[in-house]
Amino acid sequence: MGKNLLIFFLLFLGTLFTGLKAQEYITDNPFETMIRLGSMNVKNPIYQMPSGQAGSAYIVSAITSGNAVRYPLGYTVTSAPDRHFIIVSKATTLVEKERQFDLIIEENVSISGQFVTIYTDWDRDGVFVSQDHSSLSMRDKGFTVSFQVPADAELGKARIRVRLDSSRPSGSDVAVSGGRVYDFVVYVMDKTDREDCYISVSSSDEKLGTAVIETVANIDGRYDKGSSVTVKAGHSSSSANFEGWKVGQDIISRDQTYTFTVNESMHIIAVFSTIEPELSATQTNTEADPVWYQIKNAYTATERADPYIAYDENLTGECTSNLCAERPADISNKFLWRLESVPENKVKIINKISMKQIYGFGGENARIDCFFIEAL
Repeated sequence: MGKNLLIFFLLFLGTLFTGLKAQEYITDNPFETMIRLGSMNVKNPIYQMPSGQAGSAYIVSAITSGNAVRYPLGYTVTSAPDRHFIIVSKATTLVEKERQFDLIIEENVSISGQFVTIYTDWDRDGVFVSQDHSSLSMRDKGFTVSFQVPADAELGKARIRVRLDSSRPSGSDVAVSGGRVYDFVVYVMDKTDREDCYISVSSSDEKLGTAVIETVANIDGRYDKGSSVTVKAGHSSSSANFEGWKVGQDIISRDQTYTFTVNESMHIIAVFSTIEPELSATQTNTEADPVWYQIKNAYTATERADPYIAYDENLTGECTSNLCAERPADISNKFLWRLESVPENKVKIINKISMKQIYGFGGENARIDCFFIEAL
């Protein structure tokens, strides 16, 4: 029933907005404008989804800026997508005909060795046209591509395809090997003579920090050109470090409260990182003067990472012997060990609760060297 109602509502919107005159689709709310633009054309183009396999490189952030931008793109992720083909439509941008804008991309790794190709479909015929490579400006971990929205671009949804390939592709739809393909959905509108801009902000990782605009916008939710806007970053975690405000790859301020003059619509990202704890060097000690540690498995594979060594006389279903590796729910004594010297510059580890000991016996390989020792 709910699905049928949704379909009916979408059909109703299509009927309501189809055939709008150019001056009727523009509203003060950019999202409403996008809805109306997206409904003006009943026929939607069909795009080919490239096959292939994902590589290690992916887009960390993508923003738009420039005179054409009425509402800026603000796409950010904190981890790699689980597929090779990504349609970016929830985060989108509103651009005007006959004006210029930049798509600013930041990646997780250096673009050295990558082949970056850009395609557009401004006339909404489902066929991508290759963007001139002279519009690309490469950086260490990303690039900027400049667009001039054509005067004859179709109103409504358009797509920009960004390909990150390990070799130069022969076309927009060919399979990708060791790379990724992104389709950015954008909305095209007629040129306006507005003198105010839309400012948006986001956090690079909401688990670490937040980003807000403190300056009150005008009645249309915009800011006049030449006015001042203040943005503020806040910590969500005590282990977070604020790096600064970033546009693309460029840090424009390291002040948590930052005030700037509005010149164009733009999206600003508050960048946070995790503070790495400073661990003291491990040391051998004695029973009379002990230093206790948790001992963590050194494997980095996902299925084997993060278990800690514990000794428990009471076996659980997770362990088949008294000595077992599990994820600690606490730091009780069974997870605590100290290091004590033994001959030949080796060590043994001694459990705090049971005083059971683990030695290395005989030969070059008899060493306790497969653990990461983490001080409490």
